[in-house]
Amino acid sequence: MNCSRCGAEVQPEWKACPSCGLGLSPTTPIQALLSGDLSELDVAREALGEDYEILEELGRGGMAIVYRARELQLDREVAVKILPMSLAFDEEFVERFEQEARTAAQLEHPNIIPIYRVGKSGRISYFVMKYLRGRSLSELLAERGRIKPVDIRRMLIETAGALGYAAERGIVHRDVKPDNFIFDEFGVCVVTDFGIAKAASAKRLTGTGMSIGTPHYMSPEQARAQALDGRSDLYSLGIVAYQCLTGTVPYDGEDSFSIGYAHIMDPLPTPTLVSAEERNLYRVIRAMMAKDPKDRFQSCHEVVDALRGDGPIPEPAPAPARVLVPGGRSKTPNAPSISTQPTTPLPALGASGPRTPTTISATPTRRPFARRTPARKSAAGWWLTGIVVLGGAGVGAAYGYKVGPFAEPVAPVLGGSEPDSMPAVPVLTSLDSTTVDSNAAGGPSAVDDSAAVGGQPAVSVPPPPNRPARASGDSGAIRIRGLPAGSAVLIDGKPAVSAVTYLPVGDHVIAITAPRHHFYVDTIDIRHAEIVDYQPALTAVGEPVKGGRRAPIITRRQADCDRPGQGYNRNNACYDVRPRPVGPTFVTVPANWTSLPSSSRLLIRVSREGKTLEVRQRRPSDNDDFEALARQFAVGIDWHPATKDGRPVMGWTPWEFRPVR
Repeated sequence: MNCSRCGAEVQPEWKACPSCGLGLSPTTPIQALLSGDLSELDVAREALGEDYEILEELGRGGMAIVYRARELQLDREVAVKILPMSLAFDEEFVERFEQEARTAAQLEHPNIIPIYRVGKSGRISYFVMKYLRGRSLSELLAERGRIKPVDIRRMLIETAGALGYAAERGIVHRDVKPDNFIFDEFGVCVVTDFGIAKAASAKRLTGTGMSIGTPHYMSPEQARAQALDGRSDLYSLGIVAYQCLTGTVPYDGEDSFSIGYAHIMDPLPTPTLVSAEERNLYRVIRAMMAKDPKDRFQSCHEVVDALRGDGPIPEPAPAPARVLVPGGRSKTPNAPSISTQPTTPLPALGASGPRTPTTISATPTRRPFARRTPARKSAAGWWLTGIVVLGGAGVGAAYGYKVGPFAEPVAPVLGGSEPDSMPAVPVLTSLDSTTVDSNAAGGPSAVDDSAAVGGQPAVSVPPPPNRPARASGDSGAIRIRGLPAGSAVLIDGKPAVSAVTYLPVGDHVIAITAPRHHFYVDTIDIRHAEIVDYQPALTAVGEPVKGGRRAPIITRRQADCDRPGQGYNRNNACYDVRPRPVGPTFVTVPANWTSLPSSSRLLIRVSREGKTLEVRQRRPSDNDDFEALARQFAVGIDWHPATKDGRPVMGWTPWEFRPVR
């Protein structure tokens, strides 16, 4: 053990330190703690008893213990944060602990916990701060699972303001997480624990290339141990908001490395969003969590403006095209490099030299999967598995057998024995429930087929010929369920960008990629005025590949739900929960009106996105001017859309609009 005054090594049986003479009898606090006669709480009471009455332990972390105490001179409750005695001889931890006190003391903001006093008693380092009687955000999440969007928005405005205030003074928190957000008795969110915050002028307390923070809430640049600014805290704050909205963090893994890698490389999983309020909030969160700091909000004030509706929301940059480089590996242009050290080029693979790289930008066809016929055990089937595994999962065994040194030189096709019989693997964009389905309007595909590698032209295959145009009276829809996070879908070569996709009647080709699953292709049959619930039979990598299959369940007849009338939504045929306004529907009348008119009852058609599509008169007001005001008001408000089986759908609903002064 060590002397508590000078740090010299001493033996348990010694009565005094031979270096500085400090008594080491069991009556001294440090010796009593080491011998087990006193607890850490007793030692804290002994050291701080002249000024503070230590009441109870509130919590402890890796480098501090927090106690609730009463300040004797002012007779008020405070929180006392103490560095544990086990770390009292570690100069780096002592410096970091004292730095937290100095950093937090510089910040005077209503949403940053104030510091009252910093001190040292013997080997006990401590500082005193305001005692917050509320609970932490992590406790609320553990109790509720999710937080209401309106409460998330208010929490973000408060915490973003606090972090922005710190960033303006050159201070980055670097450990933004639910544990460090505490609500006081008035419900105000306060940012705490600047223990690893780093001012621009402060010396580095970590080793070279070492990152500090909580892995689940790290920014990509923090995971790489790069220089940080306030935009890193914005990313971490976005993760906290994502967890509040969905009940889970976006990235998880078995260890810190895998979580950090996911922050750097994996796309943000798009959650299921029911209401317009959730979708609008998610747009802000998505902009906060852009991989590149340049694509995020550039300051916390921009976040606050966007949350209040006073500022723009940065749109995510389009995903770069993925290409096949020699050897069949998948590469993304400008992707972050794992190592910057030069490497020795590998010799060309195969007798015919390196394979020609091709841009993955074409459309799958039905080929052997069209009618679920049993697959022949031929080279074509093995090529399908080999290309898909290499482009998506990168399994080394298939690489060595079909693409590596033992491979025969063949054309890079997905299936079939002829080089031009099958297009290349498609670029797939992630499903995003915050955007409008572009397929319904017959818009162009979002696939980028203009890229080329090594001077070779990009391979581009047009969509299947003779596709029928969507007709208003001859269409149906498909709802895809059960996809793993990070999945992406193509229908007839076009990205499916919403949970429900409307399609013309007839056969359609669906292609799905999902993390750690085999590439999936199937043909679906769309029938008139039906929504098909479709759950693909995905196969995990390492299991035998299954053929596509379809299990349609008719849940909603679109034709019966387009027109309101007698029997509309009978037996909940159109929706289970009707549309509801997001806010109150009181219409303010001009001040010079001598009396209030009667209310107006309107019939409103609400879209899946929570917007007013059509307004009809149901029971008019006795005042034509107020009737016009009510209609104008109804067009401009947001709605919680109708839901069927938990999914947002279009629906009609009657609603009353009342006049107020």
